[in-house]
This record gives sequence, structure tokens and C-alpha cells, in this order.
Amino acid sequence: MSAIKITATVYDYSKFDEIEIVEGINYKDVVRDFISSYNYTYEGKIHHLCRTFNGKNYIGGSVGVVRNRIYRYAEKEYDITLQIKSRFDKDSKPYFLETMLLDTFEDEYIKENDLRINDDNFFDFLLVYLFKNAVTEASRKGVYRKYCRFEGNNSRLKGSIDIARHIRLNMGMQNGRIAYSYRENTIDNPLNRLIYAAHKRLKERFSNNSVMTALLDSSEITSYLNILHSSMDLYSTNVKTILPQNLQPIAHPYYTEYEKLRQVCLKVFHDEYLTLFDPDQDSEADTILLYIPTLWENYLKNQFARYDLGVVKSQEKHKYLCELSDPHEVLDPSKNGRLTSKPDFVFKKDKKPFMILDAKFKPSWGECMKSPPNYKDFDDNDFNKCLRDMVIFETDRTGVIFPAHKDIETIFKQCCIIGKKYFYMHAVIVPESSDDTTYEEWHSTFIENLKKVCDKIRESIKNEA
Repeated sequence: MSAIKITATVYDYSKFDEIEIVEGINYKDVVRDFISSYNYTYEGKIHHLCRTFNGKNYIGGSVGVVRNRIYRYAEKEYDITLQIKSRFDKDSKPYFLETMLLDTFEDEYIKENDLRINDDNFFDFLLVYLFKNAVTEASRKGVYRKYCRFEGNNSRLKGSIDIARHIRLNMGMQNGRIAYSYRENTIDNPLNRLIYAAHKRLKERFSNNSVMTALLDSSEITSYLNILHSSMDLYSTNVKTILPQNLQPIAHPYYTEYEKLRQVCLKVFHDEYLTLFDPDQDSEADTILLYIPTLWENYLKNQFARYDLGVVKSQEKHKYLCELSDPHEVLDPSKNGRLTSKPDFVFKKDKKPFMILDAKFKPSWGECMKSPPNYKDFDDNDFNKCLRDMVIFETDRTGVIFPAHKDIETIFKQCCIIGKKYFYMHAVIVPESSDDTTYEEWHSTFIENLKKVCDKIRESIKNEA
């Protein structure tokens, strides 16, 4: 008996009863059980699909596609596909997620309309994004090298003589050749062949899409592939040969980033991988999940860095908008050790820390903007983190910056903590998209909303003593 197929859609930080069943309408309990038990690792941290707030179950901050071809529940088997979208993309135009993923390609992407993210290409789009990022991160460690065994049969002896093979190949030939084998720490290894083959497969799959091509032809990927071209024989890149050579994880701690890249490359060949090496078809090969609060934080970092909107001059960037690159340590005498604090953004005034801001994504912060500010209504973990950073950095201002729907009353609120110390809340309004809205129109409005928040931050730094 084949597994019962279920297809469902949920949104980040949504309630369990908001699950949308596309196929298998009578199996919502199965989907709930699946979500409750699922967790994954993203950037070294374990994330759970299910989060509990005030005794109620919610979807966490994950976005992407989860596929489990054989999920067992109540003595039955189910084939579950779960698509998790951003709560700001509740229509057929996921402009917000596209912007978070492609902010480094904004100028080209705004002009492109040949292929938007949709339900059919959602997995592939995330796959290209992950591949590009994985190559970028891994290449910073240098080109991957591994000790491999090679064989030769010529007059240029290298390594040790392979007597059995020499007798088989050269006995009685009088050809001057010697069969030998040797080990070498080389670029010509199975992982680099897999990387090359994965890039080639993605290029073929998206040859008619200029956006995907732009991602796959980034300078980091091109530089890495150029090294492979000059150091390897890339004609023998048969997928059925390469995949079994890359099934073992890379254990060396120096090459952690390359282990992530290996996993992404296997996802590129998820159809072949499942067919050849996963007969039970319960692999993670066709699952991709991202943590959207991290995407939001990285997006803000890039936007602050390129904040050239005619108000803040380039030489003033480091004075007004400065991200702390290293953890700030303070001695804790009570614990005879050091506490490490690393807020998302430290804004400076006169070369001294003036204000701390943390990037947040929970919808509860948007709800706080609809009523008079009261720190008792704030998320305890987020609020306490901001207070701790404010004390460590000896600033009088701290706060959060988060995306919100347009139904909030204002984009800025402040709450007096004690004396002259204030907690700021900055909301970046995410516009709604409609069938008549183009990406260029939506993006222009979103950037204007972000600019208003940046102007408010700059105003606070300039005017307050």
C-alpha cells in the first residue's frame, strides 16, 4: 500500500490551527504531529518547527520546504510535503522573502520578471540561494584539498610500485612502463568534482532564467570554478560515480563549511540520491529550511552598510551606523569569568557607543505598536537581552527593529526604562502586494519605509544628548 500523500502550507510564527491543507484535507492531525517532532540545524544552531508561547503551539521562524516521503503516524504511512512561507507573503507574490534572499542582487533583480518565486519553483529557488552562499562561505577557507590515491603506469615512477598491477599490465611488454600508486593532498578530489557537477546541473536547469544565472555566476563561484578548471580533469564527472564517493560526512573541523556545501550539493541531485542511495526515501535530500530572523538581520546589516540615500554622507557611516564585528567582553566578578555580549547593531556618537538595536522578527513586537508602550508587554527574552547589552556597553538607549504590517499606529515608539534610559521600537512597514503590484513598485515602497526608520535612527543620534 502506497503512502497517503499530504501537501500543506503554513506561515512563520502562525498558530497550529492556521495550517492550510492543500492535499489530504482530513489529515491535519498528522501534519501537526509531524511539525511538533521536526527539528533541523541552521548555521550551527538547532531550530524546531514548533515553538510554544504562553502554552500554545506556534510555527517558529523557519521558511522553506520540508519533505518526508515515509512518515509513520497511527500505524499508517504518509508522504508529507510542507511549505513554510513568510507571514508577509500570504499571496502568490512572495516579494518579502525574495528581497531578503536577493538583496545583494537588487539592481538586476528589480528589472527581471522572467521567473518569480512560486509554489512550483520554491524549492529550486532556495536551493540556488543555498548553493551560492555555501560556496561563498567555504571558499573563504581556501580550495578544498584531500589525500587521494592515484595510479599510474608510465616511466615517471611516483610513490610505490604496484607489483600485481605491473605484472598484469606490463609483463613481457618491454615498454619501459612501471605500474605504481601514490597518495597526494590534492584539489582533484571527489568533493570538488561534486561541486563542479552540482553547478553544472543548476546552470542547465536554469539556463533561461537570468536571476538564477546571476546567482550561479557570482564572483565567488566563478573564482572557485576557475581554480578547479586549471587543476582537475573535469571530463569524468558522471553523477552515478560522484555521488557514492561523497556519502561520508567531512569530519575535519577546519572544513565545517565544506561539509555544509557537500550537503547542499547532494540536494541538487536529490532525485538521483533518493533513487540510488535511499531506498526507504526518508532522506533529508529534498528538504530545505532557512531561519528567517537571521535573513532579516543580515538584510539590515547590508542595508545599513549601503545607506547612501543623500542624508548620511559616506564618511559619516562609521560614525552613525556601525555594526560591532567582535563580541564585547566584560568581567563578571561574581562568576570569576567573562560574559560575552554581541548585539546586532551598535550605533555610535562621537566614537562612543550611543544606542543598541537588535533585529527581531516576532509578530508580538508589531502588536506592541498598537497600544501605549509598556515594557511589561514586551517579549521577556528579547527585552532582557537589550537591557543587558545597554548595561554592558554603558549606553542610555537600546531597542529593537522589526518588520510589521501596515495596520500599526506608528513606526516608532519609546518607553522610559528608568531616568534618562529609553527603550526604542522601530517598525519597518512591509507593504502588501496585489495582482496589480509589480516587484519594482513593491520594492520602492519597502525601501522608502526602511529609509524612514533609518532617518529616525540618525535623528535620535544627532539630536539627543
